Amino acid sequence: MQSNLKIWAVGLTFLISGSGAIAKSPAHGGGGKNAVVAATTADAEVGCAVLVPIAINPNLDYTVKVVRVPSYPGGWFHPTIIIDATYPTAQGSEIVDSREQTIATMGVTYATATFTVPDASVIQLGGTANIDATVREPMNNGKFKETTCTATTMVY
Repeated sequence: MQSNLKIWAVGLTFLISGSGAIAKSPAHGGGGKNAVVAATTADAEVGCAVLVPIAINPNLDYTVKVVRVPSYPGGWFHPTIIIDATYPTAQGSEIVDSREQTIATMGVTYATATFTVPDASVIQLGGTANIDATVREPMNNGKFKETTCTATTMVY
Protein backbone atom coordinates (compact mmCIF):
# COMPACT_ATOMS: atom_id res chain seq x y z
CA MET A 1 0.00 0.00 0.00
CA GLN A 2 2.77 2.43 0.94
CA SER A 3 4.72 1.65 -2.25
CA ASN A 4 1.62 2.40 -4.36
CA LEU A 5 1.20 5.70 -2.53
CA LYS A 6 4.87 6.58 -3.11
CA ILE A 7 4.61 5.76 -6.82
CA TRP A 8 1.47 7.85 -7.11
CA ALA A 9 3.13 10.81 -5.31
CA VAL A 10 6.25 10.64 -7.49
CA GLY A 11 4.12 10.46 -10.64
CA LEU A 12 2.05 13.44 -9.51
CA THR A 13 5.22 15.42 -8.79
CA PHE A 14 6.53 14.80 -12.31
CA LEU A 15 3.16 15.66 -13.82
CA ILE A 16 2.97 18.97 -11.96
CA SER A 17 6.56 19.99 -12.75
CA GLY A 18 6.12 19.01 -16.42
CA SER A 19 2.91 20.99 -16.81
CA GLY A 20 4.60 24.07 -15.33
CA ALA A 21 7.36 23.85 -17.92
CA ILE A 22 4.81 23.55 -20.72
CA ALA A 23 2.80 26.53 -19.47
CA LYS A 24 5.90 28.73 -19.43
CA SER A 25 7.18 27.80 -22.88
CA PRO A 26 7.39 30.68 -25.40
CA ALA A 27 4.94 31.06 -28.26
CA HIS A 28 6.13 29.46 -31.49
CA GLY A 29 4.98 30.00 -35.01
CA GLY A 30 2.66 27.33 -36.28
CA GLY A 31 4.50 26.90 -39.56
CA GLY A 32 2.69 27.62 -42.78
CA LYS A 33 2.47 31.28 -43.75
CA ASN A 34 3.00 32.67 -40.24
CA ALA A 35 6.01 32.41 -37.99
CA VAL A 36 7.07 34.14 -34.82
CA VAL A 37 10.46 35.55 -35.64
CA ALA A 38 11.19 37.55 -32.51
CA ALA A 39 9.36 38.77 -29.45
CA THR A 40 10.44 41.02 -26.62
CA THR A 41 8.51 42.31 -23.66
CA ALA A 42 8.94 45.51 -21.71
CA ASP A 43 7.10 44.16 -18.65
CA ALA A 44 7.55 40.59 -17.41
CA GLU A 45 3.82 40.29 -16.62
CA VAL A 46 2.66 41.27 -20.09
CA GLY A 47 3.72 39.46 -23.23
CA CYS A 48 3.00 39.57 -26.92
CA ALA A 49 4.25 38.01 -30.12
CA VAL A 50 3.98 39.18 -33.72
CA LEU A 51 2.98 36.66 -36.38
CA VAL A 52 3.94 37.65 -39.92
CA PRO A 53 4.31 35.83 -43.25
CA ILE A 54 7.77 34.40 -43.86
CA ALA A 55 8.06 36.57 -46.97
CA ILE A 56 6.08 39.47 -48.44
CA ASN A 57 5.84 40.75 -52.01
CA PRO A 58 5.61 44.27 -53.49
CA ASN A 59 2.09 45.61 -54.15
CA LEU A 60 0.48 42.70 -52.28
CA ASP A 61 -1.44 42.72 -49.01
CA TYR A 62 -0.39 40.72 -45.96
CA THR A 63 -1.83 40.34 -42.48
CA VAL A 64 0.00 40.86 -39.20
CA LYS A 65 -1.37 39.24 -36.06
CA VAL A 66 -0.35 40.39 -32.59
CA VAL A 67 -1.12 37.74 -29.98
CA ARG A 68 -1.01 37.56 -26.21
CA VAL A 69 1.63 35.02 -25.15
CA PRO A 70 0.53 32.14 -22.92
CA SER A 71 2.44 33.34 -19.83
CA TYR A 72 0.11 36.33 -19.46
CA PRO A 73 -3.00 35.26 -17.50
CA GLY A 74 -6.34 36.01 -19.12
CA GLY A 75 -6.36 38.63 -21.84
CA TRP A 76 -5.63 42.29 -22.38
CA PHE A 77 -8.10 44.82 -20.97
CA HIS A 78 -9.23 47.57 -23.38
CA PRO A 79 -5.89 47.55 -25.26
CA THR A 80 -4.63 50.03 -27.80
CA ILE A 81 -2.49 48.13 -30.28
CA ILE A 82 -0.09 50.01 -32.54
CA ILE A 83 1.63 48.13 -35.36
CA ASP A 84 4.42 49.73 -37.41
CA ALA A 85 5.77 48.12 -40.59
CA THR A 86 9.16 49.45 -41.71
CA TYR A 87 10.37 48.64 -45.23
CA PRO A 88 13.94 49.23 -46.53
CA THR A 89 14.20 51.37 -49.66
CA ALA A 90 16.60 51.06 -52.56
CA GLN A 91 18.05 54.48 -51.58
CA GLY A 92 19.02 53.22 -48.10
CA SER A 93 16.23 54.94 -46.16
CA GLU A 94 13.00 53.46 -44.79
CA ILE A 95 9.27 53.66 -45.40
CA VAL A 96 7.04 53.30 -42.33
CA ASP A 97 3.37 52.33 -42.40
CA SER A 98 1.28 52.27 -39.20
CA ARG A 99 -2.01 50.90 -37.93
CA GLU A 100 -3.59 51.65 -34.55
CA GLN A 101 -6.70 50.21 -32.99
CA THR A 102 -8.30 50.31 -29.58
CA ILE A 103 -10.42 47.33 -28.63
CA ALA A 104 -12.96 48.31 -25.97
CA THR A 105 -13.41 44.91 -24.33
CA MET A 106 -11.84 42.67 -21.70
CA GLY A 107 -10.07 39.40 -22.43
CA VAL A 108 -8.57 40.43 -25.77
CA THR A 109 -6.05 37.80 -26.89
CA TYR A 110 -5.12 39.03 -30.38
CA ALA A 111 -5.49 41.77 -32.97
CA THR A 112 -4.88 41.79 -36.72
CA ALA A 113 -3.94 44.46 -39.23
CA THR A 114 -3.54 44.36 -43.00
CA PHE A 115 -0.69 46.13 -44.77
CA THR A 116 0.21 46.56 -48.44
CA VAL A 117 3.86 46.26 -49.40
CA PRO A 118 5.10 49.35 -51.31
CA ASP A 119 5.94 49.16 -55.02
CA ALA A 120 9.06 47.24 -56.10
CA SER A 121 10.54 50.39 -57.65
CA VAL A 122 10.69 51.99 -54.18
CA ILE A 123 11.64 49.23 -51.75
CA GLN A 124 14.74 47.09 -51.58
CA LEU A 125 13.95 43.59 -52.80
CA GLY A 126 15.71 40.96 -50.71
CA GLY A 127 15.70 43.33 -47.74
CA THR A 128 14.18 42.77 -44.34
CA ALA A 129 10.96 44.45 -43.23
CA ASN A 130 10.57 45.06 -39.50
CA ILE A 131 7.19 44.76 -37.82
CA ASP A 132 6.93 46.40 -34.38
CA ALA A 133 3.86 46.14 -32.16
CA THR A 134 3.04 48.02 -28.98
CA VAL A 135 0.20 46.90 -26.73
CA ARG A 136 -0.94 49.56 -24.27
CA GLU A 137 -3.45 48.77 -21.51
CA PRO A 138 -4.98 51.53 -19.37
CA MET A 139 -4.39 51.40 -15.61
CA ASN A 140 -5.46 53.58 -12.71
CA ASN A 141 -4.57 57.29 -12.53
CA GLY A 142 -4.21 57.68 -16.30
CA LYS A 143 -1.13 55.43 -16.51
CA PHE A 144 -0.60 52.60 -18.99
CA LYS A 145 0.94 49.13 -18.90
CA GLU A 146 2.84 48.72 -22.14
CA THR A 147 4.65 45.93 -23.94
CA THR A 148 6.40 45.75 -27.29
CA CYS A 149 7.20 42.88 -29.58
CA THR A 150 8.89 42.67 -32.96
CA ALA A 151 9.25 40.39 -35.95
CA THR A 152 11.01 40.52 -39.28
CA THR A 153 10.14 39.20 -42.71
CA MET A 154 11.86 39.14 -46.08
CA VAL A 155 10.73 41.35 -48.98
CA TYR A 156 10.79 39.42 -52.31
